[in-house]
Amino acid sequence: MHTPALLHFQLISPEKIVFSEVVSMVVLPGAQGAIGILPHHAPMILTLQSGVIEIFQSEEIKERIFVSSGFAEIIDTGCNVIADDAILVKDIHPDDLQAYIIQIMAEIEATPDIDERELLQQNLSIARAKMELFRRLRPINK
Repeated sequence: MHTPALLHFQLISPEKIVFSEVVSMVVLPGAQGAIGILPHHAPMILTLQSGVIEIFQSEEIKERIFVSSGFAEIIDTGCNVIADDAILVKDIHPDDLQAYIIQIMAEIEATPDIDERELLQQNLSIARAKMELFRRLRPINK
């Protein structure tokens, strides 16, 4: 009997290893668009944009993970992602996120430092992207 080919997928954020398992496929939010990674994919380095990584086991989506940005290293036997920020989609809580967005907006208004404001603007963009993702995927996650 033929055993299907698998690849090792690992996602690391600055805080922890978010995901590390053998899977059948991952779809990454590449800077030039979504890209599917199957076992024995050609080696490459890929820049990731804000979006969702979909992790497949067989033909079913096993997990969805939001990433703000990062890089992926694809090799013959696997895929390693280093992300600036990563959270399981099922762990996004809209009420907490909305409160965070309001807090960041107030901090932006109150901060005179240009560099600090720029960092806060980046955090606001990431939080808004998570909220939009939650709204789009909510029917799927119920």
